[in-house]
Amino acid sequence: MNRINKAEKYFSELPPEMKSLLQKTFQQQDKLLYANHKAINNNNNIPDPQHVEQLKEIEHDYTFCIGIPTAYRPRNYLLTTLHSIITNTSMNDIFPASKFTVNLLDVTHRNYINLNYSPHLREPITEIFPILNRNNLLNNLLNTLQNTLQKNLQQNQDNNLQNNNLSQEELINNLKKKIKMLELTNEQFNELSYHARQSLDYLTLLQYCHVKYPKVDYIIILEDDAIVGKGWLDNIREFINHLKNNIYNINKLKTDEDNYKSFYGKQWIWLKLFFVHQYNDYTLNRVPLLINCSLLISFILTCLFILWRSTNMSTSVTFKKEEKDENNIILESDKNLEDKKIVLNRFIIYLFAIFVFLIALFFLLLLRFHYLESKFVKLINFFEYKNNEQGLTTTNQKFYLQRNFPHFGSTVGIVYPNSEELLGPLMDYLSVEYEKSSSAYPNDLILFNYLQKNKEQFDTYLVIPNLVEHIGSVSTR
Repeated sequence: MNRINKAEKYFSELPPEMKSLLQKTFQQQDKLLYANHKAINNNNNIPDPQHVEQLKEIEHDYTFCIGIPTAYRPRNYLLTTLHSIITNTSMNDIFPASKFTVNLLDVTHRNYINLNYSPHLREPITEIFPILNRNNLLNNLLNTLQNTLQKNLQQNQDNNLQNNNLSQEELINNLKKKIKMLELTNEQFNELSYHARQSLDYLTLLQYCHVKYPKVDYIIILEDDAIVGKGWLDNIREFINHLKNNIYNINKLKTDEDNYKSFYGKQWIWLKLFFVHQYNDYTLNRVPLLINCSLLISFILTCLFILWRSTNMSTSVTFKKEEKDENNIILESDKNLEDKKIVLNRFIIYLFAIFVFLIALFFLLLLRFHYLESKFVKLINFFEYKNNEQGLTTTNQKFYLQRNFPHFGSTVGIVYPNSEELLGPLMDYLSVEYEKSSSAYPNDLILFNYLQKNKEQFDTYLVIPNLVEHIGSVSTR
């Protein structure tokens, strides 16, 4: 609540000059729409020889399209997300011309259909950031496309969409094919389940950024209850430069036989900025592992408890069951001076074991199991780093990049290369699978299944520790 109150105060007390400057920055995106500033081919591995020599390291001022699906909730988490973006982003990325665009997709369906926007989208948010919804999405893209075509014709440039001679009706049909949400009728859209709409909203922002901003280098999809860290875009650029220059650099791979086998012919498809450290998944497929871990902990501690109760006896201990009382376990031992007996009630041992099991399960299930697990991965790779299948690479002293982290959640913050070669098949897959989304098959798992089917082609990376925080109540793993 303190973060929400702080964000509300920030926007309510925003000076008119600052508000006007931010509005100009985020509403006018001509540089991101029309400027051809790429120095890398879309395969994100090979430098373009027309711009950069392959033997040189690439330092690139990447641009980003940020998409945030947002829905009305009693607590306006979106304010904290936008506040963190403005305050934790370098001023060089915002002024004089923004190197990123923020697109808010209003996904509060049905309840507020008579309003232009959901109640949580109010001034000055609506003045600063472009707001998208199902009603204005088509016109927004159509206007952008027509302006782009006109500008290309003025500059005698070929349009990569090859739509120069198409009528407006044909342009609309093309856009509907590229944006899945626009294909659906109102009846089809309203019949979608809650989880299917979530997956569709995510897909819509990916497609929107890809279609409207083809010149932008990377797409970032954030949830509306995410908080970005200080200098987050600078860190992302550093991660990307590290992957391009040190991991997927063809010339370096040719001189390293081990890395050549592991990385040649592969591309990285996403960079995950957040991983949940608590067990609050939608699915429970990891519970058996946690139960076994708790049973092992309980067994070890119960044995230690029995030994602790016998510390005043000699090292020779025998266990005996008396016929008079089946509920007692007698620990007998001989000492030089005297014989002693310690009687442990059987129920005490059972209760102790059950108590330890429940405490261990509670600790692993609800608290820090994933944190310990990720720390274990970090420790075992810290001193012996190699670019292997589960290799851990570092770009600086603060962050590590874990390759192919073996868990499907979450989608709080993910960076995608804005490449038709990479995103096209992924978006096609999501366009088919989103309708199957459910509590047991959330969007996180849909993305993970796509990766599993194409794991020979693609790598993924997780930033350790998290570059983005999550202040919502539920995250998938």
